This record gives sequence, C-alpha cells and structure tokens, in this order.
Amino acid sequence: MAAVLVPVDGSENSMRAVQTTVKQIKSGAAMEIHLLNVQSELPAIVSRSLSKTFIDTYQDEEGNKALSDAMALLDQAGIFYSAALTYRSRRMFLRKRSHRL
Repeated sequence: MAAVLVPVDGSENSMRAVQTTVKQIKSGAAMEIHLLNVQSELPAIVSRSLSKTFIDTYQDEEGNKALSDAMALLDQAGIFYSAALTYRSRRMFLRKRSHRL
C-alpha cells in the first residue's frame, strides 16, 4: 500500500489533489492517506506584539479551517486518513515528513 502525503492549505489546488486521490482510491488504488497542514511562523514584527496563546489559537483555527474541507471530502467518500497540523517551516517539515512515510 502506498503512503500518500497530501499537503492541504485550503486552496482550490489542494482540494483538487484530495479529489484526485479519492478518484484513485475509488478506482482500486490502495493508498494510506496523510493530510498535512503546515502553519508558517508569523513574522517577528507581528509575533512580538502578540501573546503565544493568541498565536497558537490563531494558527490552530487557520490550520483546522484549511483541513476541514479535505477531511469532509474523505469522510463523505468513506476513506480512512490521518490529518496533522504543524507549525514549522513548510519546506523543512515536508522534507522530514515525506522521509518518514
């Protein structure tokens, strides 16, 4: 079974990637689906003036908002998946995450 990492940012492009994955699974492809949203660090000038709690809450809300449509699509199709939200540099995290799959 292929492990497929689908980066999800809430954009139309990321939703098309999820839709394509659903079509492939429905046509018989065996896949283990991992949705991932990576929240970038806020610029220092912004983060200095906000509390860590406020930043964490904001990033959680934005990440969950970005993941929600993709999760709903997979739920509706009856496809099992995992979903993760993280707060690192996108490039670094995607590289590390893809090597673990």
